[in-house]
Amino acid sequence: MGSDLLDIWIEAEERQIVDKYADSVVVIDTSPIRTVDFTLERIERHFLLKVGRAAGSKILAEQKPGPRSGSGDSRQGEKGR
Repeated sequence: MGSDLLDIWIEAEERQIVDKYADSVVVIDTSPIRTVDFTLERIERHFLLKVGRAAGSKILAEQKPGPRSGSGDSRQGEKGR
């Protein structure tokens, strides 16, 4: 029972964090692996890497291109000098 209560608390806290930072959080569906599963088989670790990469790739593909801070050519404004 204690484990079930911990699971409920963790899931509720995760939901609050995701809601608060929704625009900067990548949600990864890790089911059937749970947050408190600490001993994972190799195939489970591989699965988590795959779903994480897929979720990250999806977010990056959906982002609209825009200006990046600090990524421009520092010589752009030096022509008239």
